[in-house]
Amino acid sequence: MPLTLFDQLAGRWLDEGQRAQLQAWAYRIGIYVVFNLLDEPVWLALMFC
Repeated sequence: MPLTLFDQLAGRWLDEGQRAQLQAWAYRIGIYVVFNLLDEPVWLALMFC
């Protein structure tokens, strides 16, 4: 049984190795966004104004 919705959707088209690779890239992109875009003072000022 799939653990997450991500596994359920990706399981139809991708094999186990491809799913792991896609999930790793998704985490990597998410970490980049959090560290480099959301931490930027200009973006924080725009979001909370």
